[in-house]
Amino acid sequence: MGLRQKGLNRFCQGGFTVIEVMIAITILAIGLLGVASMQMNAIRGNSLSDNITCALALAEDKMEELMGLDYSDPALEDAIYENNNDLTGVAKGQVDKQEALIDEAGKLNAGHFRRVWNIAEDTPIDDNKTVTVIVLWDNDKHQVLLTSVKRK
Repeated sequence: MGLRQKGLNRFCQGGFTVIEVMIAITILAIGLLGVASMQMNAIRGNSLSDNITCALALAEDKMEELMGLDYSDPALEDAIYENNNDLTGVAKGQVDKQEALIDEAGKLNAGHFRRVWNIAEDTPIDDNKTVTVIVLWDNDKHQVLLTSVKRK
C-alpha cells in the first residue's frame, strides 16, 4: 500500500456529517422548545391554583365571620352598595359591601384581591337570609363565590 492510500484511509473513518449534526440539533431544539412551553403552562397553572386557594380562604374567612353574627346584627342587613359602578366582575345589585385590595392574609390595602358580599332577605323560606361572599382578583377576571343560608 502506498502513502497515498494510507492518507485516504485516514479521511474515510466513520463519523457524522455536518448535515446529520444539523438535523440532530434541530430535532433537539424542537424538543427543548416543547419542554419549555410545558414548563410555562405548569407555572401559569400553579399561579392560578395558588390564587384560587387564597381567594377561597379569604371567602371562607368572611363567610365564617358573617355566619357567626346574630341574625339581627346590622352587618347582616340587606343594603345596596353605593359605588357598584366599579364592579366589573360582579353584577350590579349583587353586592352590599366590599373590601378592596386585600392580601392573602386579609390585610386591607395590601394585595390584589377584592372581597365583596351580599345579604339577601328575599329567600323563599321566611326568617332566612342568603349570604354570598365573592372574592375577585386580576382586575375581576377571576372570582370565587361562596353562598350560605343564615337561619333566624
